[in-house]
Amino acid sequence: MIDRARPRWTWNGAPGTPEVVDDGRRTGDRPHNVGAAAALYLVNGAPVIAYQDGLDADVYVATRSGTGWSTTGIATGPVLDGFSIGATTGHGSPVLAWGALDPARDPIGQLVIESP
Repeated sequence: MIDRARPRWTWNGAPGTPEVVDDGRRTGDRPHNVGAAAALYLVNGAPVIAYQDGLDADVYVATRSGTGWSTTGIATGPVLDGFSIGATTGHGSPVLAWGALDPARDPIGQLVIESP
């Protein structure tokens, strides 16, 4: 049984506490549901998270620097991105892949592969 009242998070073997990576606040808009299709990977030993903004279906990448996180939109706009994000760093630079829906293309479903 998992004791949800006392989660035991660790990083490099040291106990830690959960951190807010993206609170979903967007300037001029209501809070967004963020974190869907999340993929966690390491770059130079530091954690990076690729995830979807559930309200506008954009793909974001969050990087940890110092004691906080910074987020960058890597696929934003009218195309619906981010369904089932995968990530790898097995061959050097990180590579992300996700599904995109673009009604202006035929077929509308696309596989996007990008190195952020």
